Amino acid sequence: MEPSAQITKDSNALLLDCIEKSLKQVSSGMPQVVYWKCEQMKKFPKDQIPNRLEDFVEVLDSLFGNGGLSIKRSIVREIRSNSDLPQADEIANLITASMTSRQIRSSKSGERGI
Repeated sequence: MEPSAQITKDSNALLLDCIEKSLKQVSSGMPQVVYWKCEQMKKFPKDQIPNRLEDFVEVLDSLFGNGGLSIKRSIVREIRSNSDLPQADEIANLITASMTSRQIRSSKSGERGI
């Protein structure tokens, strides 16, 4: 993410909460799995996710393949529903942009990327 688009420190906790809620919809232990993969694959801890959203999305794609599309959609919904989160639309649009047309077609046809 470009420096001008970085999220303020005050917003980090709100964004991380949105992400965690969405990951817990998959399973209660899923946030820890994803955070571990962020550290192993991209060398950044959980608290850096707001400033490394592109890397975070790559981790989701690596873990879930096309199956990550529903997780990304859930994260986007959670972000957009949080009226206290500044730059919510910008953040949601960044995640949405990572959803390729191939992934969307595959998810509609019932293919799994897991």
